[in-house]
Amino acid sequence: MEPPDWPEALRVQMETVLHDQAELLDETQKMMAAWTKRRHEGMEAGVRALQKLSSSKDASEMAAAYSEWLTSSMNRIIADMMAAHDGALRLANLGHSALTTSSPKGTPASAPGVAATRPKPK
Repeated sequence: MEPPDWPEALRVQMETVLHDQAELLDETQKMMAAWTKRRHEGMEAGVRALQKLSSSKDASEMAAAYSEWLTSSMNRIIADMMAAHDGALRLANLGHSALTTSSPKGTPASAPGVAATRPKPK
């Protein structure tokens, strides 16, 4: 029986770990970009609402401006909650995939000579 190739086993494991980390970071970046976009939309909606409120001639115009702002704010809150849910699921799936594919089933990832079963990063 030939002794395990430690440098190769470590290289394969490190490539797998770094690939998994890159996937998690990419997904997190997408989530943060979408959240930032919604915050920017919220700020713009607030400015528009203040402009409408300040130029309103009567209470009905003020109520309409407030209603429009409130509706768009609630829609962004719902979008935040849905995105948080979806993002958490995607991150959990990526994490689960990283754990289950980094070593053969039933074999500890730190076992000598264990190679990752995942395809190499593109």
